[in-house]
Amino acid sequence: AARDVKMRTSSYRPQLRRNPNDAILGGVCSGLASYLGTDKTIVRIVAVVCGLLITKLALLCYGVAWLLLDD
Repeated sequence: AARDVKMRTSSYRPQLRRNPNDAILGGVCSGLASYLGTDKTIVRIVAVVCGLLITKLALLCYGVAWLLLDD
């Protein structure tokens, strides 16, 4: 209860840090999940999906540029 009061009355803000104790690779997703107050599995799934989508988008843009740009 005292912690809740301290969090409401002060300018407390959790720090964004890696969590190497709960890491799969570097602990980035685990640290981000802790910072956001959410489940680390959700953050890891979102990170993988975004990585796959961005990779495909980058390859698509490269292919379009290859077709459209002159030699």
